[in-house]
Amino acid sequence: MLKLDNMDLPRNSTEKMYEVLHKDVMTMSDTSFVMHEVRCLIEDDVRWNQKLKLLHFYCDWCLHSQIERQGHCETFIRDLNKTLWQLNEFGQHCPEENICIAQFLQIPRLLREMELLLSATFYEKIVPSQTFIFALFPLLQDRPILPVDSDKGKIHSGSKRYETLRSELGIDTNRPLIKNLVIAEVQDTMIAFECQMDGVDTNLRGEITFPVCSESPFIFENEHTKENELAEMLGKVLQMRNMGNLIEADVLLKKMKVIAASIKGMDGVKFNMYMSAMEVGWALRHDISALEDGLSALEHCSDLQTRCNMYHNMATYALQANDYDKADEYVQKCIDSAIYDFLKSAPLMLKGRMLFLKKQYNQALEVYTEAAKYAEQCHQLAVSIFISWGIANTLEALGLIQSAISELTRAEQLCEDLRRLDLRVRTSVLLSQLLIKIGDVDTAIKVIEKVPQYND
Repeated sequence: MLKLDNMDLPRNSTEKMYEVLHKDVMTMSDTSFVMHEVRCLIEDDVRWNQKLKLLHFYCDWCLHSQIERQGHCETFIRDLNKTLWQLNEFGQHCPEENICIAQFLQIPRLLREMELLLSATFYEKIVPSQTFIFALFPLLQDRPILPVDSDKGKIHSGSKRYETLRSELGIDTNRPLIKNLVIAEVQDTMIAFECQMDGVDTNLRGEITFPVCSESPFIFENEHTKENELAEMLGKVLQMRNMGNLIEADVLLKKMKVIAASIKGMDGVKFNMYMSAMEVGWALRHDISALEDGLSALEHCSDLQTRCNMYHNMATYALQANDYDKADEYVQKCIDSAIYDFLKSAPLMLKGRMLFLKKQYNQALEVYTEAAKYAEQCHQLAVSIFISWGIANTLEALGLIQSAISELTRAEQLCEDLRRLDLRVRTSVLLSQLLIKIGDVDTAIKVIEKVPQYND
């Protein structure tokens, strides 16, 4: 299996391309889409540019009404002439000469380059068949290859450049050279082409006839092994995250996305993969684009509680990035997903926090109060404490210091009931700060001194 590094396609393009490659019959629009994505892959990586020049040329040929780029098409025309005059016989209609004509258009090399790129991109062996040729060549029909004179901007008529080419290739001066090429006809399993020759009135014509082929355009090998490979890679990612190797995990996750795009099902693995990609991406870059992986994770998750938690995490990241619009969107989706009461307190608390940061204190207090109601109903003591902190901050911002002190005093008792020293310390610190703010330093000291030391 090829393990070359490649530039990632956007996820939707990767998935669509892989789906099209699996088709038993490809339409012209399917083929055009594939060649467009192939060209993007080649142009995004200088190594492919250097290694897959013929495939790159065929991509451009498919996607333009005519090819006139000087270096691009002259190289192809030069190769046509070289191949043509290396053949002993150029039979136009003899079946035994079909392979020679296929070589003339460099079809075997084209298929090898396509196999190399696709296999490296999707991490499995993908072999284009003869059927692909007959999906490809209708796109090339009536799209001539016309080398252009870079000085005059006109099609070459055959002067010094052709004399130089004859000399380089060792071709007799009496033999005409190919000036251009056009695919004239594509029918069933026959491809007909025509070449205008330099210095002669007649054109060179040829046909390629393949036997009837029932294969799909692309043949996939060892596909069944990818599911195990993806699951193993996810295990490595989780191990890397536990060890703090986030950069290595990020690199492996990018490769996993390419493989995952070519596998149907495995929603559990894909969900954990995209969720990990979001969390690792955020930890490394604090870039809001990490949330795109969160959205991808949600596509593979139907559990309402998990979806609610995902939206909550995404809203938290958006809030940290000061993207209030995104935060508001994900908070609302989180609330909408919370069909059970015990799921509602956390997103409402986050919405209250967002309103507080936007200095909408009265609205924040209303939302915090609603969140506290659900937390109390569902006996969520820790969440109730967090909400009390938010309520106290909001009351302080409104100038209601005594009310804020009362709220934190209530939270202290919740900490006692929960026996969470970390929450008790935080609550006592917040309470003492408010007491100091109103000048009651003695009471503030007593609050700190009363913090217990739990042994369990």
